[in-house]
Amino acid sequence: MGVATILYFLSAARRGKVLSSAMHQSFKLTDDFKNAKDRAEKLARIDVLTGLYNRRAFYEKGQLLAGLFQRNNNELSMTVMDIDNFKSINDTFDHTVGDETLKKVGEIVQRKIRKSDVGARIGGEEPGILLQDSSPLDATNLAEKLRGFIADTTITLNAKSFNITASCAVASCTSSLESLFKSADQALYKAKDADRNRVISGSCLVD
Repeated sequence: MGVATILYFLSAARRGKVLSSAMHQSFKLTDDFKNAKDRAEKLARIDVLTGLYNRRAFYEKGQLLAGLFQRNNNELSMTVMDIDNFKSINDTFDHTVGDETLKKVGEIVQRKIRKSDVGARIGGEEPGILLQDSSPLDATNLAEKLRGFIADTTITLNAKSFNITASCAVASCTSSLESLFKSADQALYKAKDADRNRVISGSCLVD
C-alpha cells in the first residue's frame, strides 16, 4: 500500500510538471505571437529606407493629433522639407546615391526631433514633421536647425562626394490636418521658388 501511494504521488507530480510545462510553453507561444504581430504592425508603418514613419502612419497619427488640438483650440505645427535638386542627384549619379541621400536626411531628422514629434517620409524626397506643444517660432527654429545640419552634410559613396541642401516650410494651425498640410505645402513652393535652401513660414488656411 505504501509503495502504491508513493508511486501514485510521483505519477501525479510528473503529470503536474508536464501540465505546467505545457501551459508555460503555451503562454510563451502566445507572447511570441503577440510580439511578432506588434513588430509586424510597427514595420508596416515605417519607411524602410529612411527609418521614419511612412505616409500612412503620418496621416493616422496626424489625424489623431489634429483632432485633439482642434478640440482644445491649440495650434499644431508642421515642418515639411524637400531635398533640393534631388532628381539631378539621381540623374547625375545613380539611385543608390539618391537612396544614401535619403538615408542621411532621415538620420538627421530622427536625431533632432523629440520623441513626442512625428517624423515621416511623406513624399519621395519630402520628410515631414508634426510637432506637439510647439509654437510657430519653435517650429521655425527646428526647421532652421534641420536645414543647417542638412547643408553641412556631405554624401560620400563609391568615391563620389557632394553636399546637399533642403528647402523647408513651417505652418501652424488650429484647423484640420489637411489645412495644415496645404499651408505647409504652399510655403514649401515659395521656399523652392526663392532659390531653395531656406525656411519659409506659411499662413494657416481656414477649412
